[in-house]
Amino acid sequence: MCDLMRESARSVLFSNSLARLVGFAALLAILLHLLLSSSLAARYQIDLGVAQFFALPLVACGFLVWGAQLLPRAAALVAATIGFLLTLYAFSPTQQGENEVLMARFPGDDLGAESRIFRQQLRRRLPENSTLVITPYHFSVKESAAAREIALERRPNSPFIWFSEAHTIVEFSPKPPRVLKTPLITTLPARYQNLRLFDEISSIMLSTEPRLDTQVFLSNLISGIVMSPLAPDVIEEVGGEMNLLAAATKRAGWRGGSHQAYAWWLLGNRYLWEAVSGNQLESAFLDCAFRAYLRAAKMFKPRDNRELISAIVNNQSVAMALQAAFANDPQRARKARNGFRLSKGYAKGIPSQAAQTEFFSLINGNLKQIAKRSPRTKAKLKKRVRVTKGRGNAARGHSRKRVQEK
Repeated sequence: MCDLMRESARSVLFSNSLARLVGFAALLAILLHLLLSSSLAARYQIDLGVAQFFALPLVACGFLVWGAQLLPRAAALVAATIGFLLTLYAFSPTQQGENEVLMARFPGDDLGAESRIFRQQLRRRLPENSTLVITPYHFSVKESAAAREIALERRPNSPFIWFSEAHTIVEFSPKPPRVLKTPLITTLPARYQNLRLFDEISSIMLSTEPRLDTQVFLSNLISGIVMSPLAPDVIEEVGGEMNLLAAATKRAGWRGGSHQAYAWWLLGNRYLWEAVSGNQLESAFLDCAFRAYLRAAKMFKPRDNRELISAIVNNQSVAMALQAAFANDPQRARKARNGFRLSKGYAKGIPSQAAQTEFFSLINGNLKQIAKRSPRTKAKLKKRVRVTKGRGNAARGHSRKRVQEK
């Protein structure tokens, strides 16, 4: 009888211990699932589908253990609190790290399966040495104003990608204008100093279909943005240049080309900065910058992105003004002034009033700067005015004398 009681007690203790062990494993699985559903999964390149395959059965076991009340209430309460906090972290729209791109869901993709497939395919097309992280944003975005608010909260070179019914839109975080003020520029006449470049625009848009070509373009573009800032100072910048060039020259069945013009514009900004950032002019880079801007401007149609075309023409005019300064070419300087005026005309079509005001301020500043005259030119103009006035007075005196004689 005693032996039977001992055996039954051992079996009960063993079953309770096993149940507790399974319960704790299930709670750990719940926490693991919530962690993998957060941005950590994207950051460490973990396949969410595989993680769910292993985690969900243990989650089911956890619910069974909870229903049988085989765990202390305190342990369950702590696990539930941690899980709730991790859920809030997973669905936080503002979290971000270094070299991170945030991507929203497709419209109507409530389970996120289609968006996850697109994100994973895009991740596979990134360069092998890329440190870029594509983080999911667990909601679809329906309005451009909401997407702009999310982009404004992000750090520079961290785009936000969202989708409409037929288009992919890339929203960029704002950057201040770049002032060309280098030791080389300070040796030029005053009118060619402190000219300002547009360094970023609000957004670009391209067709989502064909998806394969769109994924290739986006992978090259975002890699080039992260690896290629305007002032290059590291060796891997060559990779960023090649990524931007691949995006700019990608051939596909898109209707418009403004998104590829954006890549050419970024290349022009890069070449222009490299041309004037040293102690002497790199005329080859300056010529490359002008040609890149020209290539970008040729890819536009009348109804395309007015913000981008205005930025392209402004920066192209800055490059033309620098060419005029170093070559002492007044005719090219006049073309630069006309270019600034054309850029201002394009800016009038920008839908956002705030962006339009910002563009007008920068372009008017460049026009005012390049219209400055040197002291020598001012002296010549004053002398010419005095001579003209003298001739006019002499002519009037001669006519009065003839009238009196008559």
